[in-house]
Amino acid sequence: MTPVKMLLSYNNNERVVEVPVIPDKLPEIVQELANEEFTAHTKTLTLLGSKKPRTFTLDLFLPTKEYEFCKGNGEEVISLLKYVAEKKIPARLVVTDNMTELLNIAIAVKNFRYYYDTVKI
Repeated sequence: MTPVKMLLSYNNNERVVEVPVIPDKLPEIVQELANEEFTAHTKTLTLLGSKKPRTFTLDLFLPTKEYEFCKGNGEEVISLLKYVAEKKIPARLVVTDNMTELLNIAIAVKNFRYYYDTVKI
């Protein structure tokens, strides 16, 4: 198994869930700035703005039954995401690699989608 761990939590670790299958590619964090351009006489000037909230998309495989290659059950992740979305509270995503923290970010769930497939292995 990979030494990379991905944890989701809320309310200062009141509930912590480990993502059962780590994606091949970790999420790309997008940081946008609210810069503005305007033209004064013959020159275009850029007014440097403040940072916008960071965004990312996370695609996961969340199995709903136990497999030996998984670290848990995907239903727990779905349940946590439903809870924080319903209660309108932030969650926290922490990604570690061999106990080295790669990412520790508070998140607001903007939207999430999931589906159940028909594989019966």
